[in-house]
Amino acid sequence: MLGGATTQVESPVLTKVLRTLREIYPAKVEELVLIAAVQKELAASIEQIDAELMVGRTKGFLEEFGEPDAEGRWFKITSRGIERLQELELVATSTDLGKLMEMERRLVETYDRIHQDMSNMQGELDKRTEAMTADMEAMSKRIGDHDQVIRTYFIRVIETFGVFVGIFAIVVVMVLNRFDQAFGVDDPGTAAILVVGTPSAVVISVLVMLWGIKHFVLQPDRDR
Repeated sequence: MLGGATTQVESPVLTKVLRTLREIYPAKVEELVLIAAVQKELAASIEQIDAELMVGRTKGFLEEFGEPDAEGRWFKITSRGIERLQELELVATSTDLGKLMEMERRLVETYDRIHQDMSNMQGELDKRTEAMTADMEAMSKRIGDHDQVIRTYFIRVIETFGVFVGIFAIVVVMVLNRFDQAFGVDDPGTAAILVVGTPSAVVISVLVMLWGIKHFVLQPDRDR
């Protein structure tokens, strides 16, 4: 290999000339045919290609045959030219390998970042699920407590209503007896007390019972 040549960069036209000679015309080729083959791949003028041919010949990459006035010029790639082309391809391969390694590193970083984000999202989702489950359990417990309280109130109301009906029946019997007694009393004042006192007792009993139902049955915890 050429010692310091690897640090230099050849022009794309000269590189294409060398590759065309190595791969298509390894023996030799006429100048116009070579120029046409290069122009199929690159947008280069005849002057540009001719100048690069002279550069390649000067550097020893190309060997020229023939006389311009006779049969035209012919070119052939030299062993030095093949060696230089291999160096250029090795540099290009190393550059591509570096790009591939950089791309791989970025893909790995992206994958790690996505994996970390997914792990964070999963952890956050688990926390929210646990919080929601706890809230649902607390709500279910509160609903059960409310149902128990409602059933307790209902039982107390039924029991109190039964007591109320019994007391009311006793009061009605007492009222009927008071009226019979009032008709049998000669003193009008005593008869009036018997007649008025009994309904008053009934009203007071009902009010006291309603107050007791409200404060001891329907609102037992508020008064404690």
